[in-house]
Parts: sequence; C-alpha cells; structure tokens
Amino acid sequence: MRLCEYIHKILLEQKEDLMDYILSEEIAEVWGVSVRNVQRLLSEGRVPGAVKKANRWLVPADAVKPDDPRRHRKSGHKNKPLYYLASMEIQRAEPHGAIPGESREFEKLAEADLAYRRGNQGPAKEYFLSKDDSDESKLTAACLATVAAISSGDYDTYDEVQAYVERLRKVGYDEASLLLISLPETVAAVSMSAPGMTPQWLKNMDFSMFPKDLTPFLLSLYILHLRNIGDVTSALAVARTYLALRENETTFNWMDLNDHIACAIFHYDLGEEEQAEASLCAAMDLGLPCGMITPFADSFTMLGSLMDKCLQRLYPEYRKPVEDLWESSFKNWISFHNKFTRENITTLLTAQEYQIAYLAAKGATYKEIAKRMHLSAGRVKNVLTGIYGKLCIEKKSQLKNLVV
Repeated sequence: MRLCEYIHKILLEQKEDLMDYILSEEIAEVWGVSVRNVQRLLSEGRVPGAVKKANRWLVPADAVKPDDPRRHRKSGHKNKPLYYLASMEIQRAEPHGAIPGESREFEKLAEADLAYRRGNQGPAKEYFLSKDDSDESKLTAACLATVAAISSGDYDTYDEVQAYVERLRKVGYDEASLLLISLPETVAAVSMSAPGMTPQWLKNMDFSMFPKDLTPFLLSLYILHLRNIGDVTSALAVARTYLALRENETTFNWMDLNDHIACAIFHYDLGEEEQAEASLCAAMDLGLPCGMITPFADSFTMLGSLMDKCLQRLYPEYRKPVEDLWESSFKNWISFHNKFTRENITTLLTAQEYQIAYLAAKGATYKEIAKRMHLSAGRVKNVLTGIYGKLCIEKKSQLKNLVV
C-alpha cells in the first residue's frame, strides 16, 4: 500500500473513532456549566470514557454530567437568629428598644445589638465569645461582633470570629450554608470599605442561594458595597426603594435607620442638601429617641457639618456623644481598613480637618467646601494648608491616597 493511501486509511479510522466524541467546550454547553468546570471534572477522572489527545479532551457525546458531591454535604446551617435580628421591630420613640422576641435567648441577642447601636460594643463581643459553635445564634452574633470589634479596635475578637468561621467551613456544609457562614467576612468587607474583599455574589446582587427572608439584610450590605465603589446613584435608588416598601408609623428596624442615613449621604454627595437634611432628620427621629448614636457616629465623616447642624437643631444633647464616639471609632476603623486593604489612610487629622480633606479629595472647590462646612473660603484654604503640612504633602491631588 502506498504511503498516501496508508495515511488516508489511518485518518479515516481516527475519524470513525472520534465520531462519538465531542470537545469539552461542547459538553459544557450540553451540561449547562462552564468550560472550566468541565475541565476540572475531566482532570479528576470523573467523566467515564473521556480521553485526552494532543492536549485536548474528547468526551463521549452521551456522557452524563457527574453528580456534584457538594449536594451530599451537610445542609441547613440555621439562619433564624439572623432573620430575627434583621427584622427586629423597635417601637418609635421608645427608650427601651425592641419588642420582646420569641425566646429569652433571642432577646439577649437583641439586647447586645441595641447596646452596640447605643455606643457600647462590649455586650456584642461578650455574647459572641460566650457561645459554643453549636449554638444557633453564634453566626448572627459573629456578624455583630465583627462590626463591634472594628469599631473598638479589638483585633483579638475579630480573630476569634475568623477562627470560628474557619471551623464551620471544615464541618462540610452544603454550598448555600457555606454562603451563610461567610456572612461575617462579608460584613467585615463592606464595613471596612474594602471592595477587594467583597464576594462576587454581593457585587452581582445574586441572593439566589440565600433564604428569601434574609433579602432585606443582604440589600443593606449591597447598598454599603455600592457606596464603597462610588456608585451613589444606584445605591440611592436601592435604599429609597427599600424604604418605600417599609413605611410603618409605629415601629422601625435598624435597616430602616441605616437606609435613611444612607439616603442622606447619597443626596449629600450629589449636592442635594435639602433632601439630605430631610433624610438625616428622619433617621434622627427614629434612632436618637432610643439612644442609637452609633449609626450617626459611623456616618459623621461623610455628613460633617450637616450632621452637626441637624444635631444642634433637633437633638443637641446627643451632639457630643456622637462626636466623641466618632473620634474613637473612626481611628479604629482606619486601623482595620489600612491593615486589610494595605492603604495608608491618615489618623493625624481632627474631625473638622478630616471632613475638609474628605471633600477636597473628592474634588470640591474652596467655595463648595466652605458652603458645606459653613466656613469662609479663606478659612478653608488655611485649614487645607495646615492639613498639607501635617501630612507632608503639597497639593490637593495627593489627598486621595490619605483619606477615604
């Protein structure tokens, strides 16, 4: 047989051998999964009959998608306490706080949450540390202890939360439960303004793997994420939509309070000062009669003189407690933020200096800053000159690396 005929025969035989095989890209489309997922299954030897030729995988055309072993993992990590805390209703203008819950244990969790929102981080951390890993309320307590640890600069408690999350991951829960278990880390990412640590499901607003009763809580995290990446318009739209569905004349929950403050921040960033003031005053009327100063201290940097103006007019007795809490918690927040984002946000500035630097870093002019801060343009210029000296910089454009 001549050489060309022999080669032709071999090629025909190979073609016949390959007729019942398809490429990994084609089987990925048939199974409705990514090519990367198929490649992983093939490399693990989990597709019977698959062969590799010249660095390409060939898969039997009638191959059945392998079962996902994650479906057989332990399922159902409980989220009931988290839902209870997220949906906990508080009587308006009621100094003592929450409506009694369905169990004394849930009420203790609520008391720790209210203490945190009133500026006392201790009970939230103590509650978390007192619980065994098997306790159904510990995951919720971990979310709360995370923000309390950041506010108080408590790295030990923060590390305990991370260790707890890692222990749960090793139990072998299913995918949905693993997402629940990751919530303390997600809370940390959005709380520290660390978009690089934010999980993809939150960036995509994909809540499909979570229980539907947690959607309001997840939306509150999504709003914070949008704020962190500077998408103010979208964040405002989400917050306003949530509030429109939550109107209640007798009670509120902490997400109502946070979203009113968020709307104030977003309106303020957009230069809509009247709407910002209305949202902030609405938030104060919800939270401050109950002594909830933490949400206002947390947003003091972004609302600056507007916060001061509203406090002096409506709740002057809370002006100093809010500012004092901001002074302590903001420097702790910066410490955490710098550690986990490897940035170098300054801790050298006073409250007024930081607010002016914050506005300047966002591109505001002397006149715009003066209007926001209720100062003269000359005073703003002098303060900025002092800020440059403190930070050893020479111009406004250098501020963006030193303030959030």
